Amino acid sequence: MARSRWLRRQSTNLVRLAVLLALAAVTLFPLAWIVTGSLKPLEQVFAIPVQWVPDPIQPQNYPDAIQATDFSRPLLNSVIVTSSQVAINLVLCSLAGFGFAKYRFRGREQLFLGVLAMTLLPLQVIMIPLFLIVKGLGWVNTYQGLILPTAASANSCGRSSSSAAESWPPRRSPWPSCARSIRRPSTSSSRSRW
Repeated sequence: MARSRWLRRQSTNLVRLAVLLALAAVTLFPLAWIVTGSLKPLEQVFAIPVQWVPDPIQPQNYPDAIQATDFSRPLLNSVIVTSSQVAINLVLCSLAGFGFAKYRFRGREQLFLGVLAMTLLPLQVIMIPLFLIVKGLGWVNTYQGLILPTAASANSCGRSSSSAAESWPPRRSPWPSCARSIRRPSTSSSRSRW
């Protein structure tokens, strides 16, 4: 009885593994196609029948592509926009999430419901109105036009509030217990009181 249950569980695991490996192969196929295509000579890229392994392998294609186009300015723009958005999102959404998770105030539920409703709207729905606002402010082709419209996304605020509710256990201020543990160092740590 136990052996048949074990065999059934093992066969189920093998089937799951086979399905996951097939899905991984389907997912990784375009990446493999891109890598092999980037290492082929130009005449082999669109050759029929398809030659899967480049012959000869040309790693010189990468330096040639970098020299043919100027990658430095787009790369710098990407770093500036991405780091700015991450920093602004981290500050604003952490504060908003903590406020939603820990403080009770009038209109809290309605405001949080509005934030959650905004998560249902994909960016494509609000893209044209955002562009019109950015155009009206004269921010087209500027850093602030790229950074500020998505500075505090509803998805990040919702995630921050759920993680703040889980990761900060005390419902009251932690300062009195910290003060007690400072006055009496022989007692247990303030973490055990939380």
